[in-house]
Amino acid sequence: MGARACGAVSPAASAGRWSVQHLPAPLGGPGRRVLHHESCWLPTGDADLTLDQALRELTRPDSEPCTACDARHLPTP
Repeated sequence: MGARACGAVSPAASAGRWSVQHLPAPLGGPGRRVLHHESCWLPTGDADLTLDQALRELTRPDSEPCTACDARHLPTP
């Protein structure tokens, strides 16, 4: 699923808190940061980010939304 038009955030994604999971990189490669909604089935620790913070996190080149939870509804650059 690609970016949403005009940076719109779906109602499903607009509520709740968010967390970032730091994934290690293969040897010599960049690491990844995966953004999760607090309802995600993946245990990622404390969901302590607001929606605004989560959207800012997604602007980082090494960040991506989780495809298994409501983070998939967030707009990506």
